[in-house]
Amino acid sequence: IAVGFQIPELHGKPCNHVHWQAAIIPKFAKIPGNGFLPNNDGLWKTDRQKVLNDNAKIAWVKSRNWSQEEITRRGRSCDPLRHSKVLLIGAGALGAPVAEILVRGGVRDILVVDPDVTEMGNLVRHPLTMDSLGKSKAKDLCLRLSALSPHVHAKPFNETLAEALEGNKTELLAVDFIIDCTASNL
Repeated sequence: IAVGFQIPELHGKPCNHVHWQAAIIPKFAKIPGNGFLPNNDGLWKTDRQKVLNDNAKIAWVKSRNWSQEEITRRGRSCDPLRHSKVLLIGAGALGAPVAEILVRGGVRDILVVDPDVTEMGNLVRHPLTMDSLGKSKAKDLCLRLSALSPHVHAKPFNETLAEALEGNKTELLAVDFIIDCTASNL
């Protein structure tokens, strides 16, 4: 079960956020206890005596607010950018940090085009790690971006831009921003 508590952003101001606190619901009786009738009233009295008595402790569960607004509260990008679909060309030393900054700022929809795989020499200037060696930069960067927020939809294209456009032209051109982070023509 979740219980919502309204709270203000600043002390003394109107409530504008809800903090949800979760608790585990106990298991209720399926058959009445001794001395209680075999009906709903008997089940309620059994639960009230054994599970929901006045000394029962509530099993609170740690919870977090996963709303997009709460996650990006500090460092949020402007609304037009956050609500845009972005095509990022190049997932290398420049593209990867740019993509990460966009997602951390609240961009939810990003397409990443890069035909390269991560090599050892990339690691000194790239946010990907040794786990990504020999793997697609676009795919692993999209996995990293998706791990930054539950609201992100990051889609990789592990091919050149020309190759990606051949089969996905409508999707790749239906974006609001195109950011070229390449050092060459992909």
